[in-house]
Amino acid sequence: MSALQMYSEVGLAALADRYHVVQQASTFDDPDVFRAPRLSSSNSRYMEKSGASYVISWESVSDKILPVAMSGRHDFLTESKLFTFSQGQGLVGRMFKEHSGEDTHEILSNMMFVNPCEFLRKQHALLTGIGSILFVLRGRTLYEFGFEVALGASGASSFVLSEMTIRDAKPCRQLSLRGAPGSSSSSTSGSEASDRDPTKGSRTRSPSPVHIKPEWLCTIISEGSRTRSPSPLHIKPEWFPSIGSQGHPFCCKAPCRFESSSKRGCKDGANCTRCHLCFFSRERARDKKEVKLI
Repeated sequence: MSALQMYSEVGLAALADRYHVVQQASTFDDPDVFRAPRLSSSNSRYMEKSGASYVISWESVSDKILPVAMSGRHDFLTESKLFTFSQGQGLVGRMFKEHSGEDTHEILSNMMFVNPCEFLRKQHALLTGIGSILFVLRGRTLYEFGFEVALGASGASSFVLSEMTIRDAKPCRQLSLRGAPGSSSSSTSGSEASDRDPTKGSRTRSPSPVHIKPEWLCTIISEGSRTRSPSPLHIKPEWFPSIGSQGHPFCCKAPCRFESSSKRGCKDGANCTRCHLCFFSRERARDKKEVKLI
């Protein structure tokens, strides 16, 4: 075996160990197998409205807590997607163990003063420029909002909590009204009215249930204030500058050298099969190609 072949095999092994790339990466049955987080439109909406740099959704699967969805293009996501926690491990594992199924939140207002034994990714957060983080637990999903500015999580917490509460409100399905207009004896059929004995007086029927359409939203009543929840938002699909940019930064193609190096840009434009969002370098393009070959 030549030195070049040996170096190539060692490099591929190192990449495979770093990115945990396996052929069965799409399965969720084995908790030890890495699963690439998916893109989430709801997370993108929360990130845009709160001003966060990224949003991660954590869920418990087979006694392992994994990142199942990510939104954003921050470098901290590259490290976070490789993390898995057990029940009670770190802040993420502790929130799942102590408050599973509940609605609660915690704030890391300044990353400089966070205990690294409590938040295991503190070093990566500081190196990539994350200053504060907001954790919001809703049922069995833990949402992580990262901000580059210290105290940014504290400022956005009230807005995020109110926004998620409104989005969780469910529409009314059925309502039974007593004595509603038009629900008295006038609702009876003509044949029934003709069969009655006129000497016994008229009988009133109990009103039938009134069915409310599912698209009508419930009225939220809280402590004397009566407000109607807003209509559902129309979310536009995420736009990418090229075909190869879809899924950036985790699932995209190799970077396009013409887009980043040429003054005129890539001549193929939106039809280019390479990523126009990744910075091009020969080492990065080669690493990404080798990872996909594995």
